[in-house]
Amino acid sequence: MMKVLHARVSSLLLIFVFGVSSVLLSEQVSASSRISSYSNENSTLVGLSERTNFKLLHQLRGGIDLVAPNGAVSPNQDGMKYVAAQREALWLIRNGIIHASADLVSKGVLAFDYAFKFQTKDGYFENGMGASPEAAVGADAFFLYSFCYAYLLLEKESAYSQQFNKMKYYKKNVENSVAWIAKNQDELFRQDRHTPNRLLFDAMAFYFAGKILRSSEYQDLGKTFINHALEAQRADGAFLEKGGHDSSYQGVCILNLSMLSFHVKGYLLKRDIAKAIKSSAAWMVSRINADGEISAEGNTRTGLGQEEQSGKLKDINYPEVALSLYYAASILEKTEYADKADAVVQYAISR
Repeated sequence: MMKVLHARVSSLLLIFVFGVSSVLLSEQVSASSRISSYSNENSTLVGLSERTNFKLLHQLRGGIDLVAPNGAVSPNQDGMKYVAAQREALWLIRNGIIHASADLVSKGVLAFDYAFKFQTKDGYFENGMGASPEAAVGADAFFLYSFCYAYLLLEKESAYSQQFNKMKYYKKNVENSVAWIAKNQDELFRQDRHTPNRLLFDAMAFYFAGKILRSSEYQDLGKTFINHALEAQRADGAFLEKGGHDSSYQGVCILNLSMLSFHVKGYLLKRDIAKAIKSSAAWMVSRINADGEISAEGNTRTGLGQEEQSGKLKDINYPEVALSLYYAASILEKTEYADKADAVVQYAISR
């Protein structure tokens, strides 16, 4: 997998050596400079919280009832079935920061605490789905990214030092988890190679864990998975999910790239992420009607009865699409994207 990364870097260096048009270079520098100005998600949350619909989105998606009194998120309320479901706690953490609510933040931390009760000494999480630990490595990556991202959010929030201290208690668990996932990285890539949104979740698991543990090895693994995902982007900005575009997973890709943009280092990678966000967000808004409805036309995975999850047909994920456009609006300085996100929130409420 590292050969892919080296090849990509080499090709980029050749472009610089033999010349790039001044206009294109100017646009790339400008885009990456804007991303550099957002060093973390916290400041972005503060800026976006001035929007009523942004706050409403988090109230609806990250309410305190999302997590049971014991910390479980459905479908885990009768015992651990799928550790990835606990990642929903990230919505609570964000909502708590936006509304300055220690109760919401504490409930989110409780959900992470619940999950770690099911971690084995080998680093993987038990599951009730009958899957082997190796087959369930993707679920472990889903959970790890969310915990690490919440950790990095709360690290910068002095008002929640008590909650952050509870998160720090699991630093060794993070080390064991990311070591297990890295050991099974080939299986992880095999499972996710045709779904760039999942490759970006994998990238976040490695990169954010590496940041917490100060490990360049895990951060480099994260960069490798980022590059795999970027290779799945079409010239028009659409990410190819199982061979074609999908308006729901497009939003997830934008959201994941945005979260990565707050943390990754290195000019070339930040520039590539900036370009990907710019083109993917433009494609995304072209699929949204004036009233906020998202078109499923031509989707490969959602909205047309193609796939099931937990016995339900996959629909377009309106909350993630809305959040992705709010972040893109801040990163790209395009207020019209935030306006479009407002419309998506309102349409989702009216459905």
